[in-house]
Amino acid sequence: YFVTKFKVLREQKVYKFQEISLKYIYKAKKQADVLVVVFSACTRPGLKARYNYVKTLDGLNCNRLYILDDFGYDQRGSYYLGHMPEFKELEATVSLVQKVMKDTKPRQVLFCGSCKGGYGALNIGSRFENSVMIVGEPTYRIATEFKLAEDLMRYWMGSVTEENIEYVDSYLENQLRNNSYIGSQKVCFFYSEKDEYVKLHTDPLLQTFYEAGYDFEKEPAQFRAHADLGLYFPEYLKKKVQQYLCDGK
Repeated sequence: YFVTKFKVLREQKVYKFQEISLKYIYKAKKQADVLVVVFSACTRPGLKARYNYVKTLDGLNCNRLYILDDFGYDQRGSYYLGHMPEFKELEATVSLVQKVMKDTKPRQVLFCGSCKGGYGALNIGSRFENSVMIVGEPTYRIATEFKLAEDLMRYWMGSVTEENIEYVDSYLENQLRNNSYIGSQKVCFFYSEKDEYVKLHTDPLLQTFYEAGYDFEKEPAQFRAHADLGLYFPEYLKKKVQQYLCDGK
């Protein structure tokens, strides 16, 4: 634990955007022409946000940008949003990605993450032309999912009202449906057909992909608890990243 913590502190940098300080780690590979952007998933209550899939992607011939979402009152994250309606943490994250893309000029950018990280990968990746989004069972209706988490609700909304809950709940759907880059993008979607996320998150999200006209592929699994996603998604993530490194498809 302490070795990992030391390595993070040594490699971590801070990107300043207006009043936002966004933490990230950037791992460069010489002559790599693919940029992989990885967003952090949820942690359990009492555990601050952490970087994900660093070891999973070690050794691959790509530049990797790991962005930490440790905002919120408990530092578990705000789903890369921040306070509505400005959502400055979202703006900061988009700005950081734009800066790294400008510096590296990648052939392809892959936006990756699971759970909260999947939400971030879709919400931010959909704002970039020709992006590929590799996601594991994203949380879709985030306000409904966290209705009992009063601190997070207040962090997003200030005033927790039914109107504000609906605004936050539908934010990603509105972004995906009103996305002018749909025709150039690809979504790779990993999920379980048997866990508690199916009705509230997975089925509505798949329906959005169908109706909005996304080019997407899906790989269903059979695990019975969303908490087990971390056991299965890393293998899928590595496989898909390797595919794009090899043939760019």
